Amino acid sequence: MLTTEDKLTTQKASEQNWDARKTPINNDWQSVVYGNGVFVAVASSGKDNRVMTSPDGIAWALQQSAADNDWQSVTYGNGLFVAVANSGTGNRVMTSPDGITWTAQQSAADKEWQSVTFKGEKFLAVASSGTGDRVMTAP
Repeated sequence: MLTTEDKLTTQKASEQNWDARKTPINNDWQSVVYGNGVFVAVASSGKDNRVMTSPDGIAWALQQSAADNDWQSVTYGNGLFVAVANSGTGNRVMTSPDGITWTAQQSAADKEWQSVTFKGEKFLAVASSGTGDRVMTAP
């Protein structure tokens, strides 16, 4: 049962206004995460610029992605940003300690990876393709 205080908090959260912010380029931005004091967003389009970072969510800077894959999701955990893509050959994962310098990683398989998350010591990604093997984990 919601208390009066819970109802007020819920009402205030639902009444928040959103402000449009400029991006440095009109890529197809797919996912954003906050970690290590920075926002990191990944895109499924663009040329050598499928990552952008921001310290405050207002001013954004382009970063070079590890590959021009269709990056679908990014997460942060254990001091590392991890992004997954639904295109590429053997390199559908990229990692970064700071959101700026990215390194391509070998994916478990060339699936259409759609989402990645982190809990404890484990990253977990899910795919929309494959037969019975649509999940990959690391470590």
